[in-house]
Amino acid sequence: MTVRASAITATLAAVLMGATAASAQPSGDNNRLGQCVSMSRTVDAQVLQLEANDRALTQRRTEIETFRAEVDANDQKLTQEKSQLEQMASQLDQQRASLESGSSQIDRQKSELSSLSSQIDSRRAQLEADGDRLDGLRSELDSLGGQIDSMSASMDRTNQAEIDRYNAMVNRWNSLRSRYNSAVGSWDADKERFNSMVREWNGRRDRFNANIDQWNQDRDRFNAAIQEFNQRRDNFNRNVAAVNGDR
Repeated sequence: MTVRASAITATLAAVLMGATAASAQPSGDNNRLGQCVSMSRTVDAQVLQLEANDRALTQRRTEIETFRAEVDANDQKLTQEKSQLEQMASQLDQQRASLESGSSQIDRQKSELSSLSSQIDSRRAQLEADGDRLDGLRSELDSLGGQIDSMSASMDRTNQAEIDRYNAMVNRWNSLRSRYNSAVGSWDADKERFNSMVREWNGRRDRFNANIDQWNQDRDRFNAAIQEFNQRRDNFNRNVAAVNGDR
């Protein structure tokens, strides 16, 4: 625009110079001189308008470039926020899958504990029943032993029949004592197996409770992450709406 205005100004200068030279001639070219002056003023006004238009266009171009830069920056920011949201969503999916897997494991542990608890209850009932039978054998031994002691005190040691009855009673007591001792050994072994099952159940229960606590902590972190994700998503949607409104 400036180059064009300069060219027009140069042309007008040449015309004016010609008009000045013509005014030195007494031929009455005053009308021509007036036309040249009027034309010069018109051109000057046009040049000023062109320069004003050029400045306005330059300003508008600057505004457009600034707006485009802002749009590009907003798009880049929204793209980054979207990428972060997608990454968070992927992490949430992994956390959810881990929670579901942990929940299934806890259910299995609970089922195993329940089954083991039933076995322990059955073993306890069997131990109590066997203990009652041992008490019966012990009572029978004590009773038979008392009879033997009583018979030994009053027995006629010259009477072979009494001696035979006494010896038979002693043999019976020895046999009963052998049965009792064997039963006690079996009961003690069963009791040790029972205690081992109880220890195993206690260990599994402790691990189960630890897994429950860990799962609850993981669930709390997951819920907190869900809340943060929802807040970021809402902010992202508001930013998208604001950018679209500006455009």
